[in-house]
Amino acid sequence: MVTWCLRVAGDRKEAHDLTRAVFVKAQRQLETLRGESRVSTWLYSITRSECLNYLRSRSALDDAMDDKAAEALPGDPESRPESLLESHSSVQAARALLDRELNQIEKRVFTLHYGDHVPLRTITNLLGLQNASGAKAYLVSATRKLARALQRSRASEKLTG
Repeated sequence: MVTWCLRVAGDRKEAHDLTRAVFVKAQRQLETLRGESRVSTWLYSITRSECLNYLRSRSALDDAMDDKAAEALPGDPESRPESLLESHSSVQAARALLDRELNQIEKRVFTLHYGDHVPLRTITNLLGLQNASGAKAYLVSATRKLARALQRSRASEKLTG
């Protein structure tokens, strides 16, 4: 379990903290263990849930850290209000593109892999994907959809530009 948490967290200290959180949650939910499945299966489902929560909280933390870093560099030309607004607009446009073009699983796989640098095998396990190619299939599909959307956008710009 520690190894699995390490793959998700990418840092030993955070992996151990995550593992500790899994055991705390398991202890609190001990009454939900009904004996219908193996203890390892039950523990795996808790680990999976905690790892997903960790990745969600880390994404939110990264966004907050980016905002704080931008505020901490007042002398940096990139921190001018218009630059920050442009950067924020680009992030919003990218999120809107993902929301518009990808289904929920594709978007989740894409952001976990490229945004959080989670390996495809880990994403496959984390999301419980049952298809033959796992997360890779969703990543390929997402990449193709985004490439087509960008081509349409460029073609539209050429027509109006």
